[in-house]
Amino acid sequence: MAEPEGRTRDISGVEAVVIGQLSRDDVDVWVSRALVSLIGEPVQEVLFRSGRIDAVYGLVTGTGAEVLLKVHRPPVDVDGRRLVGRAQHLLAETGFPCARPLAGPAVVEDRVVSVETMLPEGERADGHAPQIRQAVAEGLAQQVTVLAAHPDLVTRIGRPPAWCYYEKGAWDSTHDAVFDFSTTPPEYAWLQRFAQDASEVLRNGRQERELVAAHADWYCGNLRFDGVRLVAAFDWDLFADSEAVVAGITAGMFSIGTSVVAGPPTAEDAAGFLRDYEVARGIRFSLEDRTLAEAAVRWSIAYTARCDVTQAQGNPPPAGSALDLLATSRGDYRDLGW
Repeated sequence: MAEPEGRTRDISGVEAVVIGQLSRDDVDVWVSRALVSLIGEPVQEVLFRSGRIDAVYGLVTGTGAEVLLKVHRPPVDVDGRRLVGRAQHLLAETGFPCARPLAGPAVVEDRVVSVETMLPEGERADGHAPQIRQAVAEGLAQQVTVLAAHPDLVTRIGRPPAWCYYEKGAWDSTHDAVFDFSTTPPEYAWLQRFAQDASEVLRNGRQERELVAAHADWYCGNLRFDGVRLVAAFDWDLFADSEAVVAGITAGMFSIGTSVVAGPPTAEDAAGFLRDYEVARGIRFSLEDRTLAEAAVRWSIAYTARCDVTQAQGNPPPAGSALDLLATSRGDYRDLGW
């Protein structure tokens, strides 16, 4: 396997958690062994290694094909990962810009691994820009449309990721152990109430509503663009909820990138996203659905803000962060008026 000059020999913290305390060479040998096990091809070159939850490797196979191998962080819902793979396959068949599954999820030496096609690189983009916001909303609408034709898939989706899970109020769980939600500092009691209120609206309004499915983490950090055209969508998880809630949760996070500059949506951004989504789907939410969508926006951005509380470590939140937006203008999120 080719090794770029100057690359550190240390493995990442994600690799250590997911694969174990091995040397970089031993990890690379294991990754090659896993690839052979799943698709019968050895690794010729490691293009990149990344991942925030799972350990992710961009690889060139022995035949020159470029693939992505993921080692999933335990505990792994294997049936859930299979549903994700099926959704990606259904979407890719329509030309949607997501990877096509090649193998897995399968257990390789006590680790759950999957392999998929490599997507074009594309560029990061600012979700606050209206044309990018529109492209993100159109991508969500396309997912909902395609997957709605497969209700057996939609009804089999289990518990959503923590940032979509409002069933037990604020805060039942986190998506990563680095965030401690066990006790909210007294100075942020208002955030607890804000999220709890959103949760109650969502729980009271969800009954007897048709479910739709979509990417649970549909935000600019997981997307790449060619100009204003969406060309790649990564890190697939699924969640199912009423369409208004799916649109609202996404509207509360879609613009987040890799810095506060590409931070969470303002109330105006969220309203614009919901308007773009309705246009893309050719629908108009009812008054009741609009209430749910707005509550979902509040829940979504409140979850991000709660993560900010941990990261701030007692310091003032950075300007433009979710915590800063809610501290200064949370009332704007209660009536988006799109």
